Amino acid sequence: MELEQSSLYREITSVINGTGVISRYTWNAEVHIPSGTSYPVIKVLSVDFVEDFENNFTGEIILSVVIPGGVYAKQIFPNQAHLDITLYKIPLLADSDLIDTSNALNAERFTATLLPDKGNPIIEGNSNNMASEDVLNLTELTTVNFQLMDKALEQMRVVSVGGTYRKTTGEKVIQSVLTNASANVKADGIRMPKGVTMVPASNQEERDHVIIPQGLTLTDLPNYVQERCGGVYSAGLGYHYKDSQWYVYPCYDTTRFNNTDRTMTVINVPKNKFPNIERTYKENGNNFTILATGSVSIKDFSEVDQLNKGNGVRFSNANNFMGGFATVKDNKAFVSRGKNNTEIVSEQRPNGNNFVRLGNSPITANPYAEYSRMAKGLGAILSFEWQNSNPSLVYPGMLIKLLYLDKDDIKQLEGVLLKAHHFVQLRGKGLLQTQYNTQSVLYVFTTRPRDL
Repeated sequence: MELEQSSLYREITSVINGTGVISRYTWNAEVHIPSGTSYPVIKVLSVDFVEDFENNFTGEIILSVVIPGGVYAKQIFPNQAHLDITLYKIPLLADSDLIDTSNALNAERFTATLLPDKGNPIIEGNSNNMASEDVLNLTELTTVNFQLMDKALEQMRVVSVGGTYRKTTGEKVIQSVLTNASANVKADGIRMPKGVTMVPASNQEERDHVIIPQGLTLTDLPNYVQERCGGVYSAGLGYHYKDSQWYVYPCYDTTRFNNTDRTMTVINVPKNKFPNIERTYKENGNNFTILATGSVSIKDFSEVDQLNKGNGVRFSNANNFMGGFATVKDNKAFVSRGKNNTEIVSEQRPNGNNFVRLGNSPITANPYAEYSRMAKGLGAILSFEWQNSNPSLVYPGMLIKLLYLDKDDIKQLEGVLLKAHHFVQLRGKGLLQTQYNTQSVLYVFTTRPRDL
């Protein structure tokens, strides 16, 4: 079946021909030094957002700007240990370079780190040492790269926690500690943390004690509870701070799509069918549909993982060693392997040669950590390009469904968003350009596409 003859095509055209106004933005920035002086940049060249929802607790923002040579040499470089940057996202009128005053200006102040791709301008060039700041501003333009950090997270990442929590679950400990840390952030002129959004835990067992050692950093807390305090999820644990919110979620649980309020549906459009179209998504309440008009790829490493790391696990229940490990009769101890051991296979090998390895913790009361390590070997990584994207619609651990055409059938894959890379850059060359393009690549952990 041709794409034009399928029901997918009707959905594609409904996105392209949508009636909503396409949001356009221009970007600007200014650099603040300790004296209180602010220096507007000449031009924002690009903003690079890298978000790893699987392994990192926050995203990385790299800002590339053009700055007058004198300001860089005499003001910014000497104060590189004490820099702030305010980044402005300015709405424009549709099909125009004029500012849309009816929509709110988005401004956020970050702690800025000067990246070491440029050296000391005074040492490297004697002319810079001799010339005044005003002369250098008139004769030189410098491209400078900064790494930006959320000012609230800058405080939270150095916070240490610890304590003994009684008659509670690991889920509640994570929620309460992250919430309290967020409430204690004190700063003016920044976006304050809003709290914690957490997917309900697989492990709802109440523990007599959840002991968090003193000195544990706040950003290590969720992993500590997952690995050392009975576990939280049976399909991996991810946590990420984005848009003033902590998100906690299972990384490899692909079954939650129909039970989640906010989701993304992706339609795989043949590459170059609609290249660089302006309208690539539509919103429907908390759910939205996007068109993957660029490259789409899927890589399945699960077979290799299972052959090398195993498709099953076995371990002994530590709780039984404290009581009930054996029954005594006629002065003899009888031990049941089935009662004391957990031995599971994630999926049967086609040839029957299952590789059931001994767990990382051979004796443990935390099966969730072991199940999570197996869950990662049950899926594939789907990646796709989203042109003219809107990164604000994406959140950590988001549930995603991919629709694609297979002969006469429409098929689907469901998964969890693990990584996102958003790149904002000028549409054309030259410092007089005001329009920017935003392109995204999303990486999704998805069910294994056995029928491809």
